[in-house]
Amino acid sequence: MLVRLKADGSVAAKGFVANYTMGCGGTINVTSMDHISSPNFPMTHMGSLNCTWILQAPRPGDHVWMQFNALMLHSQLPSANCSYDYLEVREGTGPDGPVLHRYCRSQLPPAVTSRGGALRLRLQVSAGVGVLFSAGFSNVSTGCGGRLAAETGLLASPSYPDSYPNDVECWWKIYASAGNGIHLSFRTFQIAETDFCNGDYLEWSSVLNVHFKSQHK
Repeated sequence: MLVRLKADGSVAAKGFVANYTMGCGGTINVTSMDHISSPNFPMTHMGSLNCTWILQAPRPGDHVWMQFNALMLHSQLPSANCSYDYLEVREGTGPDGPVLHRYCRSQLPPAVTSRGGALRLRLQVSAGVGVLFSAGFSNVSTGCGGRLAAETGLLASPSYPDSYPNDVECWWKIYASAGNGIHLSFRTFQIAETDFCNGDYLEWSSVLNVHFKSQHK
């Protein structure tokens, strides 16, 4: 689609504002928590679809985290290798990136974190197949420390989802506006265990002089 506005040299008018929508798919610069879904969600979509989403982290070294909220595929041609109707997740932005997962059944998949800076999702559905799909996603900062002031976000240990390096010490400072608190919840937690937390540990504090340590998995 091409939209063109041309004005001559006479009287100018106020102009216009318009919304546009695509059937599904697109490239998304992941700067905060957001979501994607099948057309007409939360209603089941009937009919053929070929949708591709590219979720791209904005900064080098960051990753994309995605959590599935709903997935129902009512395929008339179920197969063991999901070759007909499926939702596919690939590493990177290209169509030939490594396949991380391919789903073709009505079961909620686990969360996915990219190893690089992008995930590519493809939803392929043939005519006569019902599909309902929704997933939330966010940028994950895996650098060693930093200042975080966005309303929502994710942070992770360096190199996640790979193991964090040896001999590293990272400090993250999370700031809230006046009158607001901060809620910190862990989606994954695995720290090498040592007696009395005298080796690897994660420490957090709500105020400057009160600290908490944990190694629990």
